[in-house]
Amino acid sequence: MNWFKKIVSYFKKPQKTTKKVDIKPEKPVVKEPELSLKDLIIEEWIETLISFDGLKESGKNRHKLIDEANKWAGVPMGSPYCLSFILHQLHLTCVRYKAELHVPHRAATQLFWKGLSASVKQQQPIKNGIVIWQSRSNASRGHAAVSLGNYKAGQTSFQTVEANTNAAGSRDGDGIYVKEREMDSKGSLKLLGFIDPKILIVVPHEKIA
Repeated sequence: MNWFKKIVSYFKKPQKTTKKVDIKPEKPVVKEPELSLKDLIIEEWIETLISFDGLKESGKNRHKLIDEANKWAGVPMGSPYCLSFILHQLHLTCVRYKAELHVPHRAATQLFWKGLSASVKQQQPIKNGIVIWQSRSNASRGHAAVSLGNYKAGQTSFQTVEANTNAAGSRDGDGIYVKEREMDSKGSLKLLGFIDPKILIVVPHEKIA
C-alpha cells in the first residue's frame, strides 16, 4: 500500500467524536447589603441589651450598671432607670464606633417623648425601636423599652427588652427582662408610640443640623 492509499484508508476509519457538554451559567452571587455604621451600632446595642435579660437589682433601683446609667443621665442614684439604662447602653455603643448620641432627655420618658418632633413618632412597632408609654394615673410618668423583631400588620403584641420592670410588666420592677407587650394597652400604661433610634445617632461623617 502506497502512501496515498494509507491516507485514504485513515479517513475511511470512523472518527472519535467529542461529546458536547452543556455549560450552565453560574448562578449570580447575591451579596447581602452592607450594613451602615448606624445599623452596626443598633445591632450591637440590641445584642447587648438582650444579654442582660434576667439581670436583677442589688437594691431598690440599684446595681453597678444601673448606677452608671443614672449617673450618665444626671439623676440621683436609686431613680427609675427604664429609659436611662437603654439610652446609656446605646451611648456606650456609639462611643465604641466614635459616634454621638443626641437625645432630648436621658431619663424622663415623657420629656424624652415631648422633646421629639411629631414627624419621627410612629404608632406601629418598628424593629429595634424605642417604645414609650404614659402612666394612666400620672401623665408625667411612664415607661420605656426597646421593641424587637419585625412587626407584621395585624399583630396584637410585640416583643421587647426592658429595664426597671418585672415578670408582671410593672413600670417599677426589679431588673431587665425580655417581654411580650400588647398593642392594645388597657392596663396602667398607655402606649404612646415608637421612635427609630437611628435618628438619635450622629456618625463621624454627618453634620449636626
